[in-house]
Order: sequence, then structure tokens, then C-alpha cells
Amino acid sequence: ETIALFQESKDDDPRVRRYLALALGRLRDPQAVPALLAVVRDPAADQDAETLIHSILALAAIGDPAAVPDLLRLATHADAGLRKAGVHALGSFDTPDVRVALTQALADPVSDVRWNAALGLAQRKDAAATPAVAEMMSRAHLASVPELTPDQADEVVLQAVAAAAALGDPALRPSLERLRESDPNLKVREAARIALAGR
Repeated sequence: ETIALFQESKDDDPRVRRYLALALGRLRDPQAVPALLAVVRDPAADQDAETLIHSILALAAIGDPAAVPDLLRLATHADAGLRKAGVHALGSFDTPDVRVALTQALADPVSDVRWNAALGLAQRKDAAATPAVAEMMSRAHLASVPELTPDQADEVVLQAVAAAAALGDPALRPSLERLRESDPNLKVREAARIALAGR
């Protein structure tokens, strides 16, 4: 029923369609994949980038490999927001093609795209993610990123700490120790302490 509503909502308020895309992702039903891919493949979908991004994230949540070719295409899209969403979604899959795409995305000029690629690779304990994870844990670097709010910076650091714990790379230990000892955010300090204790 939700799939049918999503398909029929094409000409409705875009907010309804976005909500239904989120709902399909939460249901994690592979039957929704063709309907979501129809949005991703629709040339007109770029006109409503938010619905497209919600559909991409739903595909990531469902995790059906049928979505991988389209997500790989989005990972090199001209629009940075779509690249960011595509790379984030690829983090839900682990194939040789996905690893290549995530590794290539580490060189993206947009920070969010690089960081999403690093998080995806860190889940696979791929050391290629280490430099970007270190960048994410650098408060000095985050302060130089335009439009990154303090709350968003805190979230980036917390994600990086989790990624560092997954990677287990000794090169990241000094960054974790610095966060544990002196980060202004107590949640970050505690997360770094736990990450170091688990090594």
C-alpha cells in the first residue's frame, strides 16, 4: 500500500512524496526498490532534489544490490548534494565496484562527500579512510569548512571517532587522545575515551 501511495504521489505535494520515501526506507522491503529506482532514474527528478535524496537514502536503508549501479552513477554526479547522498548510500554495500567508487570519492573537492566515503570505507577497515577520518577529527580543519554549524561539527567528530574505532589504525591514536583530553564537547571526550579503551 505504501509503495502504491508513493507511486501515485508524483504530482502531489513533494513533502508527501519525501515522507513516503522515508517510510519505504524504514520498512526495508525490497519490493519498494523498483519504485524508488524509478525516481532515481527519472531525468525530471533533479528538479526536486530533496525527494531524490530521500529516495537514495531509502535505497541505502533497504540495501538491495539492485540499487548499486544507479548509486555508482550518482557518486560522480555534477551536483554535490547528490554525490554526497550517493556516496553515503554506497556505504551500505560492499562490492569491489563500491570500494573503488568510495576510494575515488576520497579525492572529492567537497568535504561532505569525502567524509561519507571515509565512513563507508572505515566500516570495512580500509586504511584508505585514515587521512579523511583524521581530517574529520581536526577541530581546526572543521572550523575552516564554510556553513558547518557547531552542532554539525560535533556530529562530524563523533562519526569520525566511531570510524577511528572501527579502523583501529594506530595513526589515529594521537587524534583520539587529543579529543579525549581537551575537546570542548563532553560527548566527544567520552566517545574518544571509549574508542581508546577498546584498543
